[in-house]
Amino acid sequence: MAKRYYVLLLCFFLVCLTAILLIFTHQNAPISFQPVEKYNIRIILKSSAPTPAFWRIVEQGVDVASKEFEVSCQVTAPKSEIDVEGQIKLVEEAIAQKPDAIVLAAADYDRLAGVCKKAVEQGIRLITVDSDVNYDKKSCFVGIDNYELGKKLAQQVDLLIGPEEQFGVIGHVSTVFTAIERRQGLLDNVRNADRRLADIQYCNSSEELAKQQTIEMLQKYPSIRCMVGLNESSAVGICKGLTELGLAGKIKVVACDSSTQLIQYMEMGTVQVFVVQNPFNMGYVSVKQAVRILQGKKIDPAFDTGSVVVTRENLYTQENQKLLFPFTN
Repeated sequence: MAKRYYVLLLCFFLVCLTAILLIFTHQNAPISFQPVEKYNIRIILKSSAPTPAFWRIVEQGVDVASKEFEVSCQVTAPKSEIDVEGQIKLVEEAIAQKPDAIVLAAADYDRLAGVCKKAVEQGIRLITVDSDVNYDKKSCFVGIDNYELGKKLAQQVDLLIGPEEQFGVIGHVSTVFTAIERRQGLLDNVRNADRRLADIQYCNSSEELAKQQTIEMLQKYPSIRCMVGLNESSAVGICKGLTELGLAGKIKVVACDSSTQLIQYMEMGTVQVFVVQNPFNMGYVSVKQAVRILQGKKIDPAFDTGSVVVTRENLYTQENQKLLFPFTN
């Protein structure tokens, strides 16, 4: 009887020991996780040049969103905003890599339409940012209402000079959607535009060309009392031209966008007003919208990132400082 008792006890002990070993082995075994596949999003902007600073801030927004939403974002751009063929080639290269989505700031409203159609037909989601494209099968547009921005420019011109005084305009690239819409919004809403507009030139986003165009325009039309820059580069070029002519502060300046230079020109009295966009938000929201689209969520076809009128009086408000000096952290 005693022998049988000890045999049973030994069996019980062995069973318990086996169970403990199995539990220990299971707890210390490496855990196998199914890897999460990241969305692959290609971001194609207008320019990789250091100016205008606008595109560097857009890229900051992209970088923050890519980390927050844990997606892979590759940012590329041609060297200048007028290199339309270069941007088309970048889109072609992106299509060949079969990303989940392409975010595009179109360098030409019409000429990018064909390659955008090709991307969508191959199952790639297309989101346009800042500058739209003449193709209605895109998933979303992220940016401002550029016609409304032009209307804000017109209001500022009418506040700064008389209803019969002339003004001149320097734009960035004539075939870009932003320039087309801003010009139309300006000319449709400024008083007596048909009599007051002295001239309009396009600098292809070159500060130096904008400077030279400003000098030549003012020499040809000395009655001009206000100059309008339709983007950062054109506005900076206007300021440089006025400074060289000794007319800084005498000819009013209404500008789009902002930069360290434009803020300095405003502090010096060369620029009276600029209408500020939110390029950081454009970059961030374009990636966010791409992720939502890829997740099958319903979104609005357009996301307006808004614009704000900034003068010397409200330059240092907390809200405007956030727009003028965006931080990625």
